[in-house]
Amino acid sequence: MDRASIRHEATQRWCFSIAPGRFVFRLQTKKDDMRSVTLHSRDKYLPLKLKDTRKATPMVKVACDGLHDYYEAELSFQVVCLRYCFELEAMQGNRVFFSNSGFTSSIPEDNERLFDCPQTLREEERFSVPAWAANKVVYQIFPSRFASHKPVSDRIWYKSPIGPKDNLGGSLQGITQRLGHIRDLGVDVLYLTPIFYSHSTHKYDTADYTKIDPMFGGEEAFRSLVNAAKKYKISIILDGVFSHTGDDSIYFNKYGRYDSIGAFNSQSSPYYKWYKFINHPEDYHSWWGISILPEVIEESPEFIEFITGENGIVKKWLDCGASGFRLDVADELPDKFIDALSSRMKALNKNWNVGILIHEGKERGLQDDERGR
Repeated sequence: MDRASIRHEATQRWCFSIAPGRFVFRLQTKKDDMRSVTLHSRDKYLPLKLKDTRKATPMVKVACDGLHDYYEAELSFQVVCLRYCFELEAMQGNRVFFSNSGFTSSIPEDNERLFDCPQTLREEERFSVPAWAANKVVYQIFPSRFASHKPVSDRIWYKSPIGPKDNLGGSLQGITQRLGHIRDLGVDVLYLTPIFYSHSTHKYDTADYTKIDPMFGGEEAFRSLVNAAKKYKISIILDGVFSHTGDDSIYFNKYGRYDSIGAFNSQSSPYYKWYKFINHPEDYHSWWGISILPEVIEESPEFIEFITGENGIVKKWLDCGASGFRLDVADELPDKFIDALSSRMKALNKNWNVGILIHEGKERGLQDDERGR
């Protein structure tokens, strides 16, 4: 028996969920070295004196790469955690047990010496990557400055620094015209920073989730972009900025720009329950203390319904051709909101999903001066 070739790790590469309550365990051995391999498992927390949960499951050789054989066993269980080890019988007839403590002549009695099934196998933490997104190259575009479909003066296009209200001339039509170039770069997925209507260059201060900013060409330009992108087999991801809106929005309406009554103007506003007022109207929670970005109560039933309801924002833009959403400051969004959002997308189409893009190990927002403060 070649013990140096035997390998298993308590990670999702070697043990993972394939369906609710169904899990796969893998083991590597030297090619043609084993007569049989058995997976021994037991409940992690339930003492044997209360209930004998021990189970022996034969493993099947499912693959060989020329040097190693790979064995798998499938278990069905509902417990969150379990302990396990492997029994290996070599062609020569010798038998050993392989666990977290190495090789032994019998199954270790102490649970701590067995492999510990990772808690990430819980059903609610399973995540299926849509086929269009798996192992694909994602390219991020800041629409205001990527490309224009009409001439823009160098004075505007190369302006530096960029002011929070500058229109640099970039458009969705400009992106559409350059899809061939983008495809030639090897890009499979385009992630657009926010394109919903707002009064800034960066668009992270959403004014209306139902509209594409006219600065970029409006909804017609977006539909044209996604339709053209399909011909190049490129998917489009939108930036879902759902932790806050702009103060100059149809929902908050701090400056009275809109005919509708916003939360700032009246406690009877349909959007009032979206926000975290300390002392209405002037004192309210804002994202990272930036007053132009009033913070939303993402767990508010009214807000969840607006974003994820049957006729909500998610459905509207997926129906328009978007393939998914990147979530802004995803680490700050509550599970209740993310679960509702993900469930809605999967209900509409199993190939749609919600994702998190991580930069430098964590989500990062723009600094105050970039936000117009």
